Amino acid sequence: MHGEERGRARDDELSRALRALRAAAGLDQVPAAEAAGIGQASLSRAEHGHGLPRLESLARLLDAYGVTDEDERDRLLALTRMKRDARIDARVILQAGAHHVQRRVHELEENAAHIRAYQPGTVFGILQIPDYMAAVFSQRGATQADVALRVAERTRRRDLLDEPQRQWTLIHTEGAMRWHLHSPAVMAAQLDDLTAATSGRHHVRLGVEDWRTPATILAVHGFHVYDEHTVQVGTRDGTL
Repeated sequence: MHGEERGRARDDELSRALRALRAAAGLDQVPAAEAAGIGQASLSRAEHGHGLPRLESLARLLDAYGVTDEDERDRLLALTRMKRDARIDARVILQAGAHHVQRRVHELEENAAHIRAYQPGTVFGILQIPDYMAAVFSQRGATQADVALRVAERTRRRDLLDEPQRQWTLIHTEGAMRWHLHSPAVMAAQLDDLTAATSGRHHVRLGVEDWRTPATILAVHGFHVYDEHTVQVGTRDGTL
């Protein structure tokens, strides 16, 4: 892949906005970078999606570009903050099920208008009952105290389903509903709750992939898409 193609591959809303604002202000990269107190190389990386400016540097850039609309400034600052937090998580919080990962997921859900997700093997976390959560988090030898922390953090997320302005489009396999995690009694209670949680909420759409459907792609990991800015992918060893 050539350099120009790599740049396009990393293109996103923030980098496009930075390029457009600088062009509208009639500034080259060097004077724009000097006004923000950063190097020209740093600005170039930010404009091509390979780096992120500090919040204070971005504020100075917006000043130099003459951006006075508070909504636009807040939007770009919030987008930068979210992308920076997501990069920290991808680098540091690559571990399976830690309770602070649940806290991060809660923040992503809380700040998204539309969550789209696929889960091949388990019921979606936000739709799980506590006993089911405990069975999930007890894997890999987790201590009871750690399991309790994780269950508490995941349970907090459930309140987000009551906010009708947020849309949920969730798809999991029929196998996720048939697998008796922990016991048939826990699974029966989980299915009852799953029905109650989704049938009365028109902003929550739950789709079930029939297990007789021929599969051309073996999707062994789940994923969540938050609006157009963040994707969370589960792996065998962690969450990225």
